[in-house]
Amino acid sequence: MRLARNIGFGSCWSCDINQASVDAARADGFANTHCMPSPEFLAMILPTLSGTITFWLDAHPCVKPMDITLQTVPLLAELAAIREHANDGPHTILIDDMRVISFEHQTLLHGEIRRLWPTCEFRLWEDDLAPDDILAVSLKP
Repeated sequence: MRLARNIGFGSCWSCDINQASVDAARADGFANTHCMPSPEFLAMILPTLSGTITFWLDAHPCVKPMDITLQTVPLLAELAAIREHANDGPHTILIDDMRVISFEHQTLLHGEIRRLWPTCEFRLWEDDLAPDDILAVSLKP
């Protein structure tokens, strides 16, 4: 969240299922951090937001390969919550850690995103851990 603040995002909303992580974020000045599962958080906060939103989806256990169909990986539920609760602005969804998602599950993920937003555009971005590690999805109203 520090990076988002440093590059000029006006407000940052976040959640974590670990209370210690939430407390640390709040102590660092991020008052809009909540202790709850991310799909529930998105369903709660999105109806209150207007304008363009940038989503950073990074809620998952540290396992490789990551099975996006498991309950412990809320990615598909997060996408469904965004589709259901976000306004129709030209949003961007950034999905981190693509390097730990198998090719089969990346294909499944792309298909699900395309089902939810048929006119979206995909682009992969490099981070300091791996090339093509962040999937950027541009949503059009």
